[in-house]
Amino acid sequence: MPVTEANLKLYGSQYMPDNDVDINGGAIDVNNELTGVLGEVFTDLYSDEEGGSNVVQYRKVFFRNESSSDLLDAKIWISSDPLNQIKIALEPVKGGSDTSANRVTPPESYAFVDAPDEASALSVPGGGLYAGENIGVWLEVTIPPGLSPVNSVTAKIKIKGKTTA
Repeated sequence: MPVTEANLKLYGSQYMPDNDVDINGGAIDVNNELTGVLGEVFTDLYSDEEGGSNVVQYRKVFFRNESSSDLLDAKIWISSDPLNQIKIALEPVKGGSDTSANRVTPPESYAFVDAPDEASALSVPGGGLYAGENIGVWLEVTIPPGLSPVNSVTAKIKIKGKTTA
């Protein structure tokens, strides 16, 4: 049976703090399925006042292949980022549990990149997301100073590959 979009679930990570001091990231939390609303991942985004600094936060989510088939040549990108504020980085191994010190400190040894379309997508390590596997996706969001509040912004994280039957 081929891998369908319904088989590729997006989950939160073990640590998704609501403050700037607690640990961030960790292993997959299969009890925290996400729907794609940015506020599920970044729970209290804000901008500094005009003339202030950028607000930068980091979070980690996971794609999990819940199919009995494999997704080969898998790639991940952000297909909808209306304000062009999100960059991504993939964990170097599937099923990883890397953390950062807190939500305002980037995880060590990660290079965040713009991946706004399939042409610039990041390849999943090992080439595929095999049945039952998950891959950690680190997100970096940057909010410029003086930005007016925007309600219900969604960022769509996409994964695509070739499916086995």
